[in-house]
Amino acid sequence: MGRNTLLLLAMVLAAVCAMPRAAQADERIGEVSGLTGPVVVIRGDTPAALFLGAAIHSGDFVRTMEGAKLSIAFDDGSELVLGADSQVSMTQFAPEEGEGVFDLLEGILRVAIQRAGDWRRFTVGTRHAVASARSTEWVMDLTREGTAAFVVEGRIAVRAAGQEVLLAAGEGVDVAPDEAPGPPTEWGAARVDEVLARTTLP
Repeated sequence: MGRNTLLLLAMVLAAVCAMPRAAQADERIGEVSGLTGPVVVIRGDTPAALFLGAAIHSGDFVRTMEGAKLSIAFDDGSELVLGADSQVSMTQFAPEEGEGVFDLLEGILRVAIQRAGDWRRFTVGTRHAVASARSTEWVMDLTREGTAAFVVEGRIAVRAAGQEVLLAAGEGVDVAPDEAPGPPTEWGAARVDEVLARTTLP
């Protein structure tokens, strides 16, 4: 393993260990179905490089490096794509209990869930907003300027600062830090193409 990779692992570990987290669990919830470039998983306090077919566990923190993308096939048939320079916590994924909670800590992801109506709670949160599934596929994009959500298929609810908006397929919303969600709008083709390209593997 090269010196630069070791330094990146150390930086990611330090950042993640400083964040509050739920208790780690051991159960496998899926596996890596595709990746393009270096991706790190932190399980407990131990970092490791991910590879095609590697198991993903509930409680894992996953970080893509510059230029890298990752796709995860969950055991229930759901899917997640993490874009480059992104980090997500698999805080909870328990289809049998109807509970799914992901925390997007940096960057962009796209998630497609199976049997949306069977989930009692399925959310993707950032430091600005939380999107809950009334949907089968949507994108969350976290930047310094705020959080954007876009629905590919189905519906989601986006909640921030005590207010909630509902989005249908083709609609998106922007949420600035410490503010309520803006009005849902139909995104133009250029913006849709950009977020989908960032969350699609070759």
